[in-house]
Amino acid sequence: MYIKKLIWCTVIIVFLSGCKTPSAQMESSTSGERQIVSSVNCSKDVPEPFTAPLTIQSKYNQSDKSKSTLSASQNRQSINIQKTIIGYTRGIVRFGNYAINSDNAAKQAGAQRCLHVWLTAWANAGALTTNDTTKTGIAVRKWTLASIAMVAIKTEQLSQGTWALNSVEKQWFSNLASLVINDYNARLVPYFKYFNNHDHWAAWAIFSTGMLVDNQDFIRWGKRVFDIAFTRAVFESGKQYAYFPNEISRRQLAANYTHFSLAPLVMMAYYLAAEGFPLSAKQEKTLSWLVNFASDITLNPASVENIVTMRQSSVKGYKLAWLLPFLKLHPDHTSAIRLYEESEGNVDGYSQLGGIIRPLYELK
Repeated sequence: MYIKKLIWCTVIIVFLSGCKTPSAQMESSTSGERQIVSSVNCSKDVPEPFTAPLTIQSKYNQSDKSKSTLSASQNRQSINIQKTIIGYTRGIVRFGNYAINSDNAAKQAGAQRCLHVWLTAWANAGALTTNDTTKTGIAVRKWTLASIAMVAIKTEQLSQGTWALNSVEKQWFSNLASLVINDYNARLVPYFKYFNNHDHWAAWAIFSTGMLVDNQDFIRWGKRVFDIAFTRAVFESGKQYAYFPNEISRRQLAANYTHFSLAPLVMMAYYLAAEGFPLSAKQEKTLSWLVNFASDITLNPASVENIVTMRQSSVKGYKLAWLLPFLKLHPDHTSAIRLYEESEGNVDGYSQLGGIIRPLYELK
């Protein structure tokens, strides 16, 4: 037993620089999960690429029109599929967090290697590219692409040119993006009344992939969805609010879904000008008023009771990560500053936005 432990610690020290307690190490793969043999360049085995159908049941009770109550039971297959994909995504996010941490060169280099090992393994297998899906499976694919694309963006930008996607990885990202476009194109017609946060996240997933692989078609598609989203906002001029009715309809989850729908739009707003698509004056106003509402529904719910009457579930700090790029763009925005300060600045580390992103938008 001692020898086995010694061998394990010797292997892991290359990446983690020492045998630490389990809480200080990156999480291991799920117990019992079948794995493929990993490269000698990464101390963490790659979870087996998921290439089966994305047939996942929603976690929400479908008989509840507001989709605000959890289903009494989600089938075991759905749970296992999500467990596998979320485990992989969170592994990529953890590597990304280490990969931008220059305080420990060994960990940083090890994490950058592991990113390639994990991304290339799933890319070579064509993971998540099935056409056999459910609505929730489609959503999971889009969320996964948004997360890992942001990991790649931040690692490329903060690695001083030492890390970039390889050609195999770029092709996989492009294939996933094309599938997401096919998944969501039909929702872009003017009469589609369920246009919501899913479309916002699809836009960001495609737009961010476009930046990574230098695909203008992807960037333009993301911009098209962004423009549609801003036409769906409802204004209340008296309080300078803007909000999305389909997110407000989520009853006690309205505040959470307000932030959830806003995050991908803010991310796009940050990068659009650099890609040749500056926001119009009306879009800038809409974004500002969306932030006003998001701040007040969180900090002062009584002020929005004419719009949202139900007591709201609390919003986790990491779901406010969009404040980092927004305040970089708009450092004097009163409502955003108040929300940031009331959260004591603890608004980073959202895995769906690629984990730690503060270094990209460091506030002065």
